[in-house]
This record gives sequence, structure tokens and C-alpha cells, in this order.
Amino acid sequence: MVLNDRDPLAPAAGKKVLYDQQFADTEVGLGKRAGTVIQQGYDWAGYFYVVKAVMGAGGLAMPWAFARTGLLGGILGSVMFAFMSSATACELARVKAYVEDKNGKSDTTYVDLASEVLGERGGKVVYWLSILSALGVASAYLVFVGSTLHSMLEIVSQELILMLVMVVLLPVTWWCDFALLSRMAQTGTAAVLVGYMVTLSYGINHPVHTDSRLPLFGPLASTASGCGSIAFLFCSHFAFFPVMTASRAAKRPCESYEAAAQLAFGTTCAVNAGFGAVGFLLFGKHASSIILDDISGSWCCTAVKLLLCVDLICTYPLIFGAAKEIVNRSIFGHRQIDDSDGKSSESTTASSDGTLAQGNLTEERQKALVHICMMMFTFFVAQLHDFGTLVSFLGGFGHASLAFVIPSFMALKVFGDHMSRGRHLLNQAIVQVGVLLMLLTVGMSVAEAMGHKPHPA
Repeated sequence: MVLNDRDPLAPAAGKKVLYDQQFADTEVGLGKRAGTVIQQGYDWAGYFYVVKAVMGAGGLAMPWAFARTGLLGGILGSVMFAFMSSATACELARVKAYVEDKNGKSDTTYVDLASEVLGERGGKVVYWLSILSALGVASAYLVFVGSTLHSMLEIVSQELILMLVMVVLLPVTWWCDFALLSRMAQTGTAAVLVGYMVTLSYGINHPVHTDSRLPLFGPLASTASGCGSIAFLFCSHFAFFPVMTASRAAKRPCESYEAAAQLAFGTTCAVNAGFGAVGFLLFGKHASSIILDDISGSWCCTAVKLLLCVDLICTYPLIFGAAKEIVNRSIFGHRQIDDSDGKSSESTTASSDGTLAQGNLTEERQKALVHICMMMFTFFVAQLHDFGTLVSFLGGFGHASLAFVIPSFMALKVFGDHMSRGRHLLNQAIVQVGVLLMLLTVGMSVAEAMGHKPHPA
């Protein structure tokens, strides 16, 4: 196989990737059926998928992040992380294509990819980081919902609101078919954009700070905290695997997805950096980590808050379900399928005394216990009631590891001997920046959790 040796952010070239014939009759990911001719042009489905993955509730913490990094520091951080995320998203797609072509298989997961390239230990690292990220994001959603609803109903404690939300979510997360929730969650990007516009409109009409000058850069401690929040926004690479698989199944060249990802990161960087900068100018150094908590008084503000809360309540089961599936697969494994008749071996080996049925019941009880324990974990993490600290830790540790350190490290291991010097140096720099970000944000997040709050910029 010919390795792609161009710069990761260079314009798409005319290279074509060989695909296994098995992809031609498979529907995956976004539901596009593969054709026999490689499709050219932008992968627009991939573009909107990446935009949806990036544009989330974390964007509403951007003014808070800028209040810690400073105005220019926040802009530079957003551009740098968007650039790094775009580069590593492309490298991840290349490594995935290489491994799948080498092994003759499709639908490789992040854990599978890391196990193949980095060995069993690497697979375990990605496995635990994926669970941490998924459950952490679910916990952040609970904090967002609890804090936002509490700002509307101050007479009700945030703890009581969270308990009521969990009562609603507990049966919903046991559904086997999330199709309806998935369709409802598709409005999330629009809800976030509406939230941006309403927030900026409120800030223009109700200026809340009196500082004549705002700092361009913040101190190291607060900058580390703000950078973790920015990384949380852009580092969604663990969610890109379905669209990468769908792009390959649709017979698109790898460059088509790469160009779409680059455009998506450029678009989201412009939108979110602009919102963070203007929000910082309007709300000042003391902007809340959930900026919606700083606006109130009109039906429009209330409607936007409710819309975002409904969106996150619908999205929570999807994120939680992904984490639960990873855990269940590792603990209980897969059912063995008998290829001769397509039935599971469990159904063909049942004994007359009902031993297998009893075993299945025991396994279901164990799965239920795992389910409840995982939900309780998200509930207890949400008791921090600090959205900024939580997303800063997740962004700087779990997300940065999965988006910066591991993709670039895998690319260096697979393609290192064939890379151009510029591409090689870029991946090395991304690994180093990712590790530094992890150390700084974890240290600051632990300090904030212990009550040592850094001063805003």
C-alpha cells in the first residue's frame, strides 16, 4: 500500500485508496450504501457530523475560558487546538484506513485500532480513556442541566433537580432503541447556535462589566484551566469513527473526509472563538462557566435554556449507552453465533433443566447492576456543581489524550519512516503539547476541586 506522504493540512490530492469488496454491499454509520465508483468532492455528511460533534454545550463555557486565558490567549488557544484537532483527525483516518486495508476488515473501533498499532496495553489505555470521557461528558451534561434549571427555579435546590432528572433518565437509558432520542438530539447544534445569539444579544442590551480594558493574556494557572475547556470543545475524536467508516463504505477517497474535517474545524473554530471573545468583552472577567446562568428576564432566555436542557437530556442516554456498551462487551463478551443457522449458541445449547435460562437471568442482573453503578457514578461526579472545572479536566486529560497524544503517536509509529520532515515534526509537537496540556489541566483541576480557585485573567 502506498503511504500518503503529504502534509496533513495540505489540499486534497488525487490519491485513491483501495477498498475491500465487502464494503460494496454494506450500509454503515450514516446509512449511505457504497457504490462501485469512488465518489469525488467533499464528504458533506462527514462535515456536518464533525460540526455536530464539536458544537455542543461546551461552547457555552467559551467566555469563561477566555476570562481565564485572556482575550488574545483565548483566540490563539482556539486556533491552535482547532488546527491540532484537524491534523490529528486526518492522521487518525489514515491510520484506520491503513490498518483496515492491511487486515481486510471494516468498522474498526478506536480500541481495536490502538490494540493493533500500540499493542494490548495501548488498547487498554484507550479503553479506559474512552469510558472516562463518555461518563465524564454525561456527568457534565447533568451539571449543565442542573445548574441551568436551578437558575430558573432558585427555590429548588440543584441537588433535588439532579435527583429528579436521574429519575427521568433511569428508565430512558434502558431503552434498546434510541432512534427517537437520536433524532431529537440532532437539533442540538441549532439549539447551541440560538443560545450563542441570545446570549450575545442579552450582553449587548445589558452590559454587566465596567472594566475599560480586558487582559490579553492570563496567568499560567488560570490559562491552563481555560485551555482545558477549549480542548473539551474541539477534541471529540472518539466520536468520529462511525463517520470515518461510513465515508470508506461510500467509496470516498480518504482525502474527501480529511478535507471535510478540516473545513468543519475551521468553521467551528471561527464560530466558537468569536463567541468566546465577544462574550468575554460583554460579560467580563467573572463570566460563568455556563454563560446562560448570567442571562435572565425574558421568555426568549427561558425558552433557550429549556431547549438546551431538553437536548442534553435526550443526548445523555446516547453518550451513556456508548460507555455502557464498551463496559458490557469487556465484562460479558459477545454471544457466540452459529454460522450454519444464524442462531446464537446460547439458544442451541439450552439444557432441559433450565440452567442456561438461570445463567442468562444472572447475567441480566449483573448488567443491571453495572448500569445502575455507572449512572450513580455520573450522578456523584455531577455533585461538583462546577461545569468549568469538570470540562477543563475532561478536555485536558481524557479528550486531549484521545485527540492529540494517541493519534499522533500512532501516526508516527505507522508512517514515521515515510513522513515528510514537516509532517513528522508536526506530530511530534502535537504529542508534546498534548502531554503538557494534560499535566497542567489535571493539576489545576485537582487544585480547583480542593477549593484553590485561580484568579481570572
